[in-house]
Formats: sequence, C-alpha cells, structure tokens
Amino acid sequence: MNLHLNCCTADQLSAAERQRILELADAHRQADRAFAHWAAGYGVIRHDPLTQLRVRQMVDELVALGRTPNTGTAWQRLAAADRVASAGMWLVAHMTYSQRVRTDGTVLEADDFKLTPEGHTGGSLNMVPAYAGYLLMDALDGVTRAWMMGQGHCVAAIDALNVLVGNMTDRHAERYDRSDAGLSRFVGDFYAYTLNPDGTPASPLGSHVNAHTAGA
Repeated sequence: MNLHLNCCTADQLSAAERQRILELADAHRQADRAFAHWAAGYGVIRHDPLTQLRVRQMVDELVALGRTPNTGTAWQRLAAADRVASAGMWLVAHMTYSQRVRTDGTVLEADDFKLTPEGHTGGSLNMVPAYAGYLLMDALDGVTRAWMMGQGHCVAAIDALNVLVGNMTDRHAERYDRSDAGLSRFVGDFYAYTLNPDGTPASPLGSHVNAHTAGA
C-alpha cells in the first residue's frame, strides 16, 4: 500500500490506511528513541500518528538536502519547540490574569492575580504554537523567514515567546529576563496604563503591536 501522507486529513483516510499509519508510526517510535521522545508530545501538546509520519518525512528531506545536520539534531529541536510552546502558553495566561510569576511551581496567592484581567487570551494562545513553529523552522534549516501576523491583538504570544528565548528588542531586553522578577515585571506591564512624565507609556509592552514589538 502506498501512503500519500500529504494529500488529505486523517478523517479522509480509509480504515486500512489509518491502521497502516498507526503501525508505521509505532514502528518508527520503537526504532528511534529521539523520534519517540518528540512524538510523545509535551504537556497539552500532542502529535497524532499522521503528524508524526509527516514530520518524519520533512526531517528526512531536510537532512537529505543538507539543511539540517542530522535527524538527531532535528528531533532535539522539535522536542525543544514543544517545550517552548508550552511555556509560551503558560506565560500568556499569566499576562492576562496574574501580576506575579513563580517559575518554581509555587501556588500563587489571591493577591498575585490582577483585579481586572485584560487581554485577547484565546487568540494569543492560538498564536503561540504558530510562532513557535516559525522559530522552529528557522532553527531547523538556518533560514530566517519573513512573517506577518494579521491580528495585532495576538501580539502577547510573540512577546511571551521572545522573552523566553531571548529574542527581544533592546527596549524589552533592558527591562525583562527569565528570572521570576523579570517575568513578573513582564506580566505586570501587560495592559498597564502608567505614563511617564512626558506622557509616553512607561511600559514598552503593548496590548497590540507597537514600536518595541520584535518584528514590528
């Protein structure tokens, strides 16, 4: 049976094709520990068998074309991207609801939450895996791509991932880092309305795209 992995969705496959995909994905996981590590997903992130085979095909092509050093490097970066995306969604939720970040997992107290949560959280949560995928592809083949986001209110996703990976503009980099204090300052600045004496916003973090947003 020839499987055309890129022509359809899993729902459009026959029962026999779906079974074959399950068997192939399982065989690859059994044979390749690095592949299995990525295929297991992370947190809420899951990779179904068809996705596993499609991504494996992509990795094989990147290695064959010399754009990625080897498959082990690719699977390591793919697994890292899952963790970056997971952390990005976690931080986006903090941006809307919390004014404090605890990276040690300590439960937040009632006073740690914002009295008036603001943010386009649903759209930003959708944008996190999209932007993480963009960063991943750039890391896989070393090509920095142009990108355009059609919804400026989803910029929280871009800002959250950029602070986590250290891909910030100078204004952000001088104010934020990955420490508890730096991330707490970051989430506290989101939708903050404090002004400098000259009337300019005190926070370089915008609820929408602004001059300090990476890529703006």
